[in-house]
Amino acid sequence: MGLRIALGVIRSQVARLVLKQGLALATAGLIPGAGCAWSDTRLMQSALYGADSPYLATLAVVGAALLGAALMACLIPALRAARVQPMVALRNE
Repeated sequence: MGLRIALGVIRSQVARLVLKQGLALATAGLIPGAGCAWSDTRLMQSALYGADSPYLATLAVVGAALLGAALMACLIPALRAARVQPMVALRNE
C-alpha cells in the first residue's frame, strides 16, 4: 500500500481498495452461506413438526447485518492503510 501511495495513488483509492477486497471476501462467504441456510431450513421443515418455512426477510436482514459487520471490520485497516506515510512503508519493505 505504501508503494502505491509513493507512486501517486490517492489515499481514498487505497482505502477503497482495502474495503473492496474485504467486502468481496465477505460476499463470497455470504452467498453460499445463505444458500446453505435456505436449504437447511427447508430440510428441517420436512423433518420437524411445526417448523415454519424459511423467511426471506430474515435471511436478508441477517445478510445485511453480516455485511455491515464486515464493513466495520474492514474500515479500521482501510483507514490505517490510507494514512501510511510512503517513506515509512518503503523503508519497512
